[in-house]
Amino acid sequence: MQRQGRYRRDISLFLASIFLLTACELPAGFDPTNPTASPTPNSSPQASPTPTPRSSATPAPTATPVVGGGIGSSKLGIELGIPDNLDMRQFDGPVVSQFGGTCSTFATAAAMDNVLKSKGIDKNVSERHLWDTYGVYDAWYAVDAAKKNYITEEKYWPINGSRASNYKDFATLRITQYKEFEYDWKPALQAMGRDKRPLVLAIQVPSDLANCKTDISATSGYTSGQHVIEAVGYKLDNSIAGGGYFIVKNSWGTDCGEKGYHYYPFQLCNRSDLYCYLIEVQDVEDKS
Repeated sequence: MQRQGRYRRDISLFLASIFLLTACELPAGFDPTNPTASPTPNSSPQASPTPTPRSSATPAPTATPVVGGGIGSSKLGIELGIPDNLDMRQFDGPVVSQFGGTCSTFATAAAMDNVLKSKGIDKNVSERHLWDTYGVYDAWYAVDAAKKNYITEEKYWPINGSRASNYKDFATLRITQYKEFEYDWKPALQAMGRDKRPLVLAIQVPSDLANCKTDISATSGYTSGQHVIEAVGYKLDNSIAGGGYFIVKNSWGTDCGEKGYHYYPFQLCNRSDLYCYLIEVQDVEDKS
């Protein structure tokens, strides 16, 4: 796979990477939100076709991680110097359904909401406004757009409603710092455990996720779809393939997974037929 991000030296690779790495997969039978507001011409892409899921092995066991501290006793905890458990779902905004193939927007907005609430700022980023600032199937472009532009709150430009005439007056939310790890999931995991900050995670969709299973098996079949989700925590466990899993927030509504969340094994990031591309959202400001 061609890497996504800043180092696009050839235009053909640039165009291929936009299509291959970031077109958003939608699960079988999924009916995405049909917004009442008419988006700008560039702001309502079609979702990529849903492939036929392949068979998958028995899912990994579900666990209920909690916010942890200190250095864990697991192999990865000792290696990376991070706690065995981290769960930041308490800082997330509500699980919602994306419109069209805009998963990069929804994952980025979710990460921004999480950082804001961890700082005591109870505001939700408008996915509609964020998408309007870049309109490209690309996780890095979404994060970078949120750094270059102040985004309004969800209530001033909601997913399913028209934008307020003065929505720009409330565009006060912006990413001030992020770190791109590309495909290096271990350093990204280490940063998450150290900084207590969420990740924007671009992936090739395993069939278990396409089928909305809560526990994604490390041996799940794969699909041709791509997706972007928020990684909001993890659990380290030597008994799980790859040493543990990410806790991820999806944008396919609360009927998918465990009320919109899934457990995504690190082993999927090691497989040659899949990929994980990671960006840490380190800080978000509210200039109001």
